[in-house]
Amino acid sequence: VAAFAALMGVGGGSFAVLLVAWAFVPAPFVYLYMWLRPSERRWPRVAANGYMGASVLLTALLLLGVAWIGSERAIHPSACDDPPELAEYPVLEAAVEPVAFRSADGTRLAGWLAVGERDEAVVLLHGYRCDRRELLPHAEMLYDAGFTVLLFDFRNRGESGGEFVSLGYYEREDALAAIDHLKARPGLDGSKVGLLGLSQGGATAILAAAESDDVLAVAAEAPFRSVDSAVAQSFSHFVGLPAFPFAPITVWLAERRTGIGTDDVVPERTVPALSPTPLLVMHGLDDETKERIDGLYAIHDYMLAFAAQVPEGKQQEMRERYPLVRHPVVRTHPVTGRKLIFVNTYFTSHIEGLEEVESVELIKHLSSQANTVEYQFRLSWEPDTVVFWDNAAVQHYASSDYYPDIRVMERASVIGTRPY
Repeated sequence: VAAFAALMGVGGGSFAVLLVAWAFVPAPFVYLYMWLRPSERRWPRVAANGYMGASVLLTALLLLGVAWIGSERAIHPSACDDPPELAEYPVLEAAVEPVAFRSADGTRLAGWLAVGERDEAVVLLHGYRCDRRELLPHAEMLYDAGFTVLLFDFRNRGESGGEFVSLGYYEREDALAAIDHLKARPGLDGSKVGLLGLSQGGATAILAAAESDDVLAVAAEAPFRSVDSAVAQSFSHFVGLPAFPFAPITVWLAERRTGIGTDDVVPERTVPALSPTPLLVMHGLDDETKERIDGLYAIHDYMLAFAAQVPEGKQQEMRERYPLVRHPVVRTHPVTGRKLIFVNTYFTSHIEGLEEVESVELIKHLSSQANTVEYQFRLSWEPDTVVFWDNAAVQHYASSDYYPDIRVMERASVIGTRPY
């Protein structure tokens, strides 16, 4: 009871919940005291039993109440922070027209359509918290290549109707309605459609393509395997509550509120039904490695990278100035909520809890992901070039191909948040 009450106070997010929860933290100690030193008087026993009974009942009610808040956040997630705006893409802005169509259950969906020069069209499907604006960079790229692009807001997002987000269950019908809209559009060939989805949109693309003969190809960026796997990896970030004990009961409540079970949305199980439709899934690590490194912490050492450049007499001073730092191996991006590898061979000395050989090999394996050409952006410097990159997710590497010239550079870093 004490542990649950403490979690209620942390998870509840309000002074009232905190006050009520912590009022019952002493209950086990009261029980222990009454057991070790039973009172001969009746009223202390009645009062103690009443207090302990109330603590169990109200803690259970608080657990359900906080879990209800969690389910509310899960099916009505807050909107993405600072999405791109259409005005930032003037060529696309000049070409798009607002469109609206209805899903199979009558839900009104709003979107933008830009008709390209080619016969093929691409439907872009956004992620869990966001709306169609999230995929404006993708839409511009595809439109510049001549494709017709359709961006729309899933139900309960942006300008669309709908009562809740269903993690792909009803969004699948939304995607199929978008395809039907293209087929009904005069002058467009709705039988040549590709789906491109991000996160929940990627999972939805897989589910929808399995039910449509008009989809010629699917590109899924960071889709989840199943709702259960998505909950396991991202519950705390998106819902804002500790995964234990709230994730199971939050999911249970969400299932009853929506009528949808987690087993109803399993894109991984749907993949075989896509054949022979080409499917491109963009993900970094295999699931086994992701499960292995989840929850691990690594030690980062400034001196590991720069000790050779520091005179021996000053190494202790530098060690005090730059002490060892402990960070999660997998950090959460503070803006997008995506999981990121946060180790490298230059500063990461070891991973806690692993034998030295295992730690070294795992750090090498994770760090080698940066050597994947598809993950790289290469820049040829020219006069007046300015480059911005996201230190939370990007490593930089300067190629020493300018010898005997020297490199002169001005660098400014924005103060970030501690990785979590």
